[in-house]
Amino acid sequence: MNIDQARRDFEAEFRKLFNKQPYTFTDRLIDLIKAERDELRKKDPDTYRNRVTEVGLTKTKSRDKTTR
Repeated sequence: MNIDQARRDFEAEFRKLFNKQPYTFTDRLIDLIKAERDELRKKDPDTYRNRVTEVGLTKTKSRDKTTR
């Protein structure tokens, strides 16, 4: 999923939940994410290497309690 598709999906979900136009909210959310990313990069310059290449749900395996 690319950024444009993720934004369309987010805005559609916002519209469905709140019955309002999501444009301003989406822009402020993007600003917040960028500010957080920039702050993380200041604290750990190696963070830029850890890029998200695909947006999606991750699959998790159930853990056996005896392996903890």
